[in-house]
Amino acid sequence: GILYLTPENCSFAKNGDFLSVTVTKDENKVYDKVSLHRLFPFDKRDEYISVLDTDSVEIGIISKISDLGEEAEKLIFDELKRKYYICKLKSVISIKDRFGFSYWKALSEDGEVSFTIRDAHNSIRTNSDGKILLSDIDNNRYELEPFDTLDAKTRKKIELYV
Repeated sequence: GILYLTPENCSFAKNGDFLSVTVTKDENKVYDKVSLHRLFPFDKRDEYISVLDTDSVEIGIISKISDLGEEAEKLIFDELKRKYYICKLKSVISIKDRFGFSYWKALSEDGEVSFTIRDAHNSIRTNSDGKILLSDIDNNRYELEPFDTLDAKTRKKIELYV
């Protein structure tokens, strides 16, 4: 069965650079390094989080992060923020296509970035609020504002891709 993780049966802690969890269901079982994965529906960013061990075996599910208390909530949100980091792009400087790859230079909130996209049809999507999501060949994620809100130069460069 599914174990729902609650303050009564688990505790989260930082273990160096990793998140750890102690499950007290039957006996204290410590998982020194766990990973978190958002479950469906994705728009509920603080609900239904799967906690996995190093072998990707599910330890349990967090129904709602805020139910675990402030300290655990901060640890979990920090880990999710790290895992699901998306580079926010402000504009596109250039795109060059070559042999089925497109080479992008863009200006992000943190400065200029360069990345490569293979198969633009499957690597560029528009989400429900109109934002353009891109995935590069290294599975890094990038986000552009909705097409109609971008500057004219950026729109012209990306119109073939969206």
